[in-house]
Amino acid sequence: MPIGRKNTTFESCCGKRICNGCSYAMFISEGKNLCAFCRTPKFCSDEEMIKRIKKLMDNGNAGAFHQLAGLYARGLWHATRSSKGK
Repeated sequence: MPIGRKNTTFESCCGKRICNGCSYAMFISEGKNLCAFCRTPKFCSDEEMIKRIKKLMDNGNAGAFHQLAGLYARGLWHATRSSKGK
């Protein structure tokens, strides 16, 4: 049975959408805030998350494009357009 988007989280380290239950189980079992797919530590700052997403975009990850567009649209995580394009 497919998992709805409300029950998953996009991971900026590997570009995968991970079940929230899997992320929680990883946190409980390891005692660390790691990605359940690639075991990379979660981002520490907004800037680090944006940098990771842009790196995924450079590699052609469609989910990363969608994620960053959503952040821009909602004005979250200090995602702002570059002033160079104006």
